[in-house]
Amino acid sequence: MEDENHMRRNLRELLGSDIILRKKRLTKQSKDKQIFCEVLNDIKLLVERSYCLEHDYGISLEGWDEKFLYVVDGLLNLRFEKPQRDLINWWLFDKHVTTGEVQELNDIDSGDTIPSDTAEDIWDLISSIKKLDKPSK
Repeated sequence: MEDENHMRRNLRELLGSDIILRKKRLTKQSKDKQIFCEVLNDIKLLVERSYCLEHDYGISLEGWDEKFLYVVDGLLNLRFEKPQRDLINWWLFDKHVTTGEVQELNDIDSGDTIPSDTAEDIWDLISSIKKLDKPSK
């Protein structure tokens, strides 16, 4: 709210008149992306926490986490195709190797690195996979 007031004040000074700011309504796709990114980041945090507890303190949460991750995998199966799920699972479990090394995705043709550091990057990638899989009308 403070940022909004600050922005309104700056725009009023710049334009010389009062303005009304309205938040843009999220589209269904924007809402889906927001929810997906929040969930993916939360899962990643849980996986990292579990690894740290086992690595640093010898406490294994494998029995607890296994059922939870099985449920999450089932939900992903309802929404995403196999190539999309493979990419999600790679990001969650294989992108960051236990040695500290970070795996990257590279374009086969150009060799360029494909952005895959954030949940937003993964959303963009799985969305492009979905578009490629849809038959054209």
